[in-house]
Amino acid sequence: MSIVVLYFAFLVSVYLPLGRVAGQEVTSQTPSSMGLGFGLVHPDNNIFTWLDYLGPNFVRAFFHPFVYSSEPEYNTQDWRQFVSNSWRNGEYGNQFGVSFAGGDVINPDSFRNAVNDFRFRVQNGPVGMGIAEFLEKNHKEVNWNELLRRMTESADGITLMQQGIPEDYVKKLQDRDVGIMAVWDWDCTELEFLSIDPADPDYYRERFEDYRVMYIGGAWLAEHGITDIELYNEPDKDSCIDRTRWNSSYKIKSQALQDAFADYSIKSGVGIKPYIIAPATAASFPTNFAGDIIKDINITFLADEPDENWRVLDAYSFHAYGSLPSGCTTISPTCSPSNGHKLRTKFDNARDNLDIRGYQDMDIHISEFNCYTFRTAEQLAGMHVMDEPSTSACVAAQIGSLYVRRKITKSISLHKIAQNRVTSVPSKVGKNGVLYGDTINPPFYASGSSKSAEVYRMILDRSLTGSGSNKRGEKDVFKVYSRTHSFTSVNDIVLAWALKNDRSVSIFLVNQGWFNEEVEVDISQYGTMPNSMIVVSSVGNNEKMTSTLHGEVSGTIPVGTNALITFNVPPNTVQEAQIPTVPSEVETIQAEAAVVLSPSSTATQGQGFQITSDNSDEPSVLVIKVDDYPQQSDVIYTILQLHVTKESTNTEPEIVTVFGYKNSDWNENELSWSNFGMLRTYTTPLNAAKDNVINWNDDKLVIVGHVTIPPSSFIKQEGIFVRVDITSFVQSGIRTFAMVRMVRYDQTGSGDSTLPQDKPQGIYYISSLKDSNESFRPLVMRSIEAKDAPSPPFDPIPPLESPNPPPPPPPPPPVCSYQGKYMIQALTCDRRYIAHSLSSSNRKVSLKSWRQAKNPRRTWKIKSETKQGDPTTLFASGRRTKYSYLAGTRTPSLQQKDELVRFYPVLSDDCSIVQLVSHNRAVKGRKAFLGTKSDCSGLRWSYSRVANGNKRYQFRLKPI
Repeated sequence: MSIVVLYFAFLVSVYLPLGRVAGQEVTSQTPSSMGLGFGLVHPDNNIFTWLDYLGPNFVRAFFHPFVYSSEPEYNTQDWRQFVSNSWRNGEYGNQFGVSFAGGDVINPDSFRNAVNDFRFRVQNGPVGMGIAEFLEKNHKEVNWNELLRRMTESADGITLMQQGIPEDYVKKLQDRDVGIMAVWDWDCTELEFLSIDPADPDYYRERFEDYRVMYIGGAWLAEHGITDIELYNEPDKDSCIDRTRWNSSYKIKSQALQDAFADYSIKSGVGIKPYIIAPATAASFPTNFAGDIIKDINITFLADEPDENWRVLDAYSFHAYGSLPSGCTTISPTCSPSNGHKLRTKFDNARDNLDIRGYQDMDIHISEFNCYTFRTAEQLAGMHVMDEPSTSACVAAQIGSLYVRRKITKSISLHKIAQNRVTSVPSKVGKNGVLYGDTINPPFYASGSSKSAEVYRMILDRSLTGSGSNKRGEKDVFKVYSRTHSFTSVNDIVLAWALKNDRSVSIFLVNQGWFNEEVEVDISQYGTMPNSMIVVSSVGNNEKMTSTLHGEVSGTIPVGTNALITFNVPPNTVQEAQIPTVPSEVETIQAEAAVVLSPSSTATQGQGFQITSDNSDEPSVLVIKVDDYPQQSDVIYTILQLHVTKESTNTEPEIVTVFGYKNSDWNENELSWSNFGMLRTYTTPLNAAKDNVINWNDDKLVIVGHVTIPPSSFIKQEGIFVRVDITSFVQSGIRTFAMVRMVRYDQTGSGDSTLPQDKPQGIYYISSLKDSNESFRPLVMRSIEAKDAPSPPFDPIPPLESPNPPPPPPPPPPVCSYQGKYMIQALTCDRRYIAHSLSSSNRKVSLKSWRQAKNPRRTWKIKSETKQGDPTTLFASGRRTKYSYLAGTRTPSLQQKDELVRFYPVLSDDCSIVQLVSHNRAVKGRKAFLGTKSDCSGLRWSYSRVANGNKRYQFRLKPI
């Protein structure tokens, strides 16, 4: 074992500052519960393996008791038809609005009598008989077993909705000590209140059915120990329920739940009460739905006076989504998710409304949140929106906006865990799920995570503590001290917060903007130690904008005795910097064993590992065994590092999944594809998610994380390192790790042809244990507590003696209006204009002289209004719509509609000076410029950061 202190400085510049903020401030606490909307569940699939990886401490699950069927006898979706026995030709008579005693429920007294009779029968039924068996055996006048068959077995339509079998997945969740927030999915679409007149007999018939089905749901939930229940889902979005109907329905539903739990407690001897959460509205505090339920919180159905011993709800809930501006069809600086602060704004609105009504102590649950609504995501039919860096940064900022103030929500639930099949929309899939999966072929395997999933996993890992039933939040959130950023406003483009771990502190930095941010942080405020090593993990973009990052370790930073560190945070990127708070040292240990496995060849142990992911050849998997370190209590973090060589052939960023395996009893000479349990038999090339080679039924398998192999054209001659944090897995005894390139999403599983295919491609070359350069070999970097090491203080930082007053705010940018026909002139080349071809087959554009660029080749139609820094779109005059955009890759050209270039006013006092910026997905953010200072004929694209002040990147719009 060799102990070496590492000095990688990919993300840092350390310098002596002029001053710093002293002290340590707690800004808020993490929510007690942090969850996910549940779905893509099947008794035989792998959703629980992914759930364990993401790490929430509860799920929000819809319990939909109704069966969709074309056969009326089995169709419980239309409750009025089902309970009226219309499918039995009236064999048992119409039971709609009829009590179990046979009485017609047509007025307040008969409603009360029907409720009391129902409760009496349940309380006096045989001990141990569940609600389903009670109904089936004692009340055959309705086919009750069909209603609750959905809860215990598969039924018609279940495979389409991927809703699983509640009896099965509730047990699996409870075995994992994962909490459940239940929504008994019974709403106005199953039974609409057609009557709002209490004098109409149907008024009470309908409301008794509302009570009866909700009571059945409450009894089932009580039997399964599920107490957290949301009363209804988004009543303010259902067109079949208005304020009048809502005001009776929520009281009936709450009463039914409370009665069911009380009766279960009496019968079972187990004291249990429901924790009722409402109204789960789409708006944060709509007067018609939230205001009324709070105003009448102590009034039961049929009561005129409040009952102080009864409350309709125990906690408040609402939903909050970001969205794109109207008309957006791509993601760009002005077509990106709403900044995360909007979640905080909505929370504050709900909190203020409860406070002024006297409910300062009432908990608030944000039971659905995300940066895209389903509807908005659907406008981007050709994009995986949850995998966009701008979306994942927005998700992180939503949470960060809650962490900057003391008042905090009780729980949050990111909606939802996985994409689901939706046949009614163009893409055939609801795209705001954070996991991808096969939504067509049972058992609906989840196949990969989005960047939004990785951000949420990273935050959950630090925001929750404990394990099992003791896993919860309520951790103190600390202010991040910086001289470059205040982090005091939820409106800030860059948000930051700190969370303390056992022997380290994690500082989160979120850049929601479209430009790189250099953030200076004073790390001495958290008990951090000099002479340590910071580990930075990232989701979003890498520093040079040459590849994306998927939650892996993106760099390490050595810390000397200077307490101020500058982090470079790329656009739309989330970083977590883990800093030791005890004296520490870093040791590097070569992996114990490493081998590449392929289906039909022997294991490879040569100078370099060739990992094939292209479906033109057999796939291969890299398996690594690390050493057994007995004193895990001393470990601060453990990082697995691999070296990728220049010979790699992939042309796009390749996201490789890292697995852990709970069996290290193997050696390089004996391990093979067929005897490595986590791999299944290889039968077909990797064309779809269903072709992935993972044996998800192996209970020794766990998901560890990901590494991204950047495009080979961006790999340096000496290669690059990729790293993944394996700390918690090694601490749990896992020593075997496998690197597998899977198909994360495909057009069959995640929707139809409107969604792109994830195509594994290329060969990755990984340095082996026999590489002549020892530092390139697979190794573990381990930071351990150095208990006997001296702990020198950080260097003192002199305070600012005469701080300069802040400069006055710049004047607001002018509104630039463009309408008519324009020429686009290169600012540094006299009488050179951007011209387009008139031929539909030649879409390239170029700089031409006035004589060469005859009208209309130099004419561009523009009709828009924009501000400095905001984009608008160029249209070529007289061209067909298909070729009406200036766009391109290396050389500007006229391309498809979704590959457009936009222009930005550059100066605050001259709207005619603009930059041209590409929005082609492959080269998003590149700016058009002249190839050389003397070249007035060539246009190129560049990522240059000096473009704003360089006139070679500027053009003048000249009206014609």
